[in-house]
Amino acid sequence: MSDIRTKLLGLTALATVFAGLSYGQTVTCTAGTPNNFTLRQEGETELVSDALAMCTNNSLTQATVYASVSGTITSQKETAAQGGGVFGGNSDVVLQVQVGGTTTAVYPGTVTGTLITFTGVNLPPNAFTLEVSNVRVNAAAAGSPQITESILVQYNVAGSSTPLVVTTGGENVGYVLPSLSVALVQNTSGQNLYYINSSNSTTTSNFTTCAGLSIANPAVATFTVNVKEVVANAFKTLALESGSYVASATPSLAATTGAATQATQIVLSFANIPTAMTVYLPLSVSSGGTTLTLQGSALTPVTSPTGLTGDNAFAFTPTAAGVVTATYVVTTNVGTGTIFAFPVYMQVSGGAAPVQTTAMTVAATYSPTGAPTGPTAVIPTFAVSAVAPLNTLTVTPCLTTLLFPFVTNVAGFETGIAIANTTTDNLKSGGGDSVTAASGTCTLNFYGNTATQPTAYTTGSIGVMSTTNTTGPVFANTLTAMGPLGFTGYAIASCNFLDAHGFTYIISQFGTSSATAEGVLAVVLPNGRQSAGDGTNTGN
Repeated sequence: MSDIRTKLLGLTALATVFAGLSYGQTVTCTAGTPNNFTLRQEGETELVSDALAMCTNNSLTQATVYASVSGTITSQKETAAQGGGVFGGNSDVVLQVQVGGTTTAVYPGTVTGTLITFTGVNLPPNAFTLEVSNVRVNAAAAGSPQITESILVQYNVAGSSTPLVVTTGGENVGYVLPSLSVALVQNTSGQNLYYINSSNSTTTSNFTTCAGLSIANPAVATFTVNVKEVVANAFKTLALESGSYVASATPSLAATTGAATQATQIVLSFANIPTAMTVYLPLSVSSGGTTLTLQGSALTPVTSPTGLTGDNAFAFTPTAAGVVTATYVVTTNVGTGTIFAFPVYMQVSGGAAPVQTTAMTVAATYSPTGAPTGPTAVIPTFAVSAVAPLNTLTVTPCLTTLLFPFVTNVAGFETGIAIANTTTDNLKSGGGDSVTAASGTCTLNFYGNTATQPTAYTTGSIGVMSTTNTTGPVFANTLTAMGPLGFTGYAIASCNFLDAHGFTYIISQFGTSSATAEGVLAVVLPNGRQSAGDGTNTGN
């Protein structure tokens, strides 16, 4: 059919000569002024502006009308039976014939690639207008920001065996622009979360929690997903997604002519979520007069985190693969939205979520997706997003790193080292434990005055405080007993649990009655991460 289009366009100049010189000018047409709609770059069934041809007719009674579009046409699929016999086409594209601003006849179109054909079109005498409506294109594959459309009228005149063609030329009917973007905002003050770096990037994972910590602050969202409507009115209700000409005006046409099958849908897709975690999402989000509402069967509001109003939340349990999917549909649109903020509340008990090597992610995309190459059953349809999901949160091992700045066992000195496991405490608001109590070990590395550094020393299990504890919550030993001899320097202890604290005591004239000692607290090192709450460094 691309050959047909080429022939039609190629015949235009020749047809004008024949019409004007040999047979008299029968039909003349000029292009109208379309609205040049903004089309979503992500869309595969984007509605373009109606194309217009303003025509005059001397004596012609019937013609075939073509609409040639610069993008693949994906208007809603229909059948001849739906279109009422002779009115049947394979799509809901229609040609309106208008006289004096009133539609006098409507013809369905048959789509082949980038060409629409309307056959047996009866043309009024004198002045009339041809208007092509409900044309949709695959903007995601258009290859050019500007979509154009031409109307061609093909006819025969008495005494001629060569069809003559009148064309309006290309009208700009759509401009393709990206319409959706996603960013992540970390609202982690008061949560057991930590930034990995200080840049707070929205494209890389930059905050973490450790396996022993709980995430259960109902007043503060774990993070917020900001979905931006980049192009005005890109998020549409069912009525706004529908075409410019609907079947109610012409009973002969199929009932679905011009009507979209659904409003715009935005899907939040979470991946790599621990199965022990609960994800709370809002039932609706509004911005600038536009509202997105969570869809699903038997959605029952739950007692929500206090950061959400009333019971405006729904609890999602991840699938076995760690997936949470939430679909939001545009239910109202009385203005132009800008940023739709989706607060995300994650809750999990300390120790319930395993250590992860892959970050949890979130993506916000249009739905549904497909790969249409012609008339399409579902309107609107979107291309599969090529944008990488945003990394959100990673569950890491719980660690504490302690620096003992000076240790020695030379010239009659000895150093005692003590490490306490304080994961059992009553420091949390209300008197509870601030972290989940857990036993663990510490590995000490020594750096000092020897050419070869002493062998690292690993403690036995440092237990939590309980009546059945056999190892005790405190480790204590001397530097000499841990291996280094004739050593002066410093030591770093890496503990595989939170809330480790250390103390050293330097003893002069060790083992004599005149021994003296001085104590120093170990320094808790930040482990290369920054607190999400107040920006200060912490290792806990």
